[in-house]
Amino acid sequence: MKKYYILIFAVLLCTLSCQKTDKNEENKISFELSSSELTIERGGTAKLTLTTTSNATGEIKWSSSNEKVATVNDGLITAITVGTTTITATAGNQKAECKVEVHITGAVDLGLSVYWAESSLKKGNTNEDAYYAWGETELKLNSDGSYQNYTEGNHIYTFSKPEDPTFYYYTKYVPEQFVGVWGGTGDKPDNKLTLDIEDDVARVKLGGKWRLPTKKEMQELIDKCEWTWKNNGYEVKSKTTGKSIFLPGNGRFIDPYGLSNSNRSYFLTADVAVSDIQPHMVWTLTFSDSKKEIAMGIRFYGYYIRPVTE
Repeated sequence: MKKYYILIFAVLLCTLSCQKTDKNEENKISFELSSSELTIERGGTAKLTLTTTSNATGEIKWSSSNEKVATVNDGLITAITVGTTTITATAGNQKAECKVEVHITGAVDLGLSVYWAESSLKKGNTNEDAYYAWGETELKLNSDGSYQNYTEGNHIYTFSKPEDPTFYYYTKYVPEQFVGVWGGTGDKPDNKLTLDIEDDVARVKLGGKWRLPTKKEMQELIDKCEWTWKNNGYEVKSKTTGKSIFLPGNGRFIDPYGLSNSNRSYFLTADVAVSDIQPHMVWTLTFSDSKKEIAMGIRFYGYYIRPVTE
């Protein structure tokens, strides 16, 4: 009999315990965001929704820990610039958070004044780095995919006159001291010393805020990063973020000699080089395994393009 009563008592105790657990589950408060982590492209948006069984009164308040990176309005996140922030939803004493990272696809943060593209502009749909003339937004290709001549005579902003077909006039981007080669309207050259955005192949091909680097930004890349020669090119590594890009050393394209100085490499900047001798010079990054510098290059030759973005 005694064992019988003990068994009854155990059953009752278990029943009461289970009822209490069920009651606790019923009273458990849910206050959750639809995502705990998000990655958003700069300039893009994402929507967070809140699921809650909370009986907290008052409206839901949304906030961003860094509004320079991203803002939030009623759960809609707007990505502004590269970085991280935490989006928080609160109601009464309840709180839910989502970590947000804003990035730019294809951009590398080297800790400099601009972000650098992880690769150069490519030749069509291939993985081959392309050669562009300064100020031109299309490649000079034959039907078989080979390069055409890269000469003064077929540059987009030059022309010659029938009476002197070997002398070329310029219609854009001419420093004021070269009045004799100015072929545009008016008495003076345009004195444009930096590419207009419609002539910037990086902006045309990639959109967004991508563009060619300036001479100053290219010099910053030299001065503030560690350069290590490997695999016929340079690994350029940030001294602050630890991230890196690779710049190949495969020459520049000219005609009639094709690839010239294949032991050196050349990358265009957006800036005209004001020379006392020639009107067609622009600033380039040029390097070999023993030297790297900003030097003048002839604008109608073919060069690599490594874009940057703010």
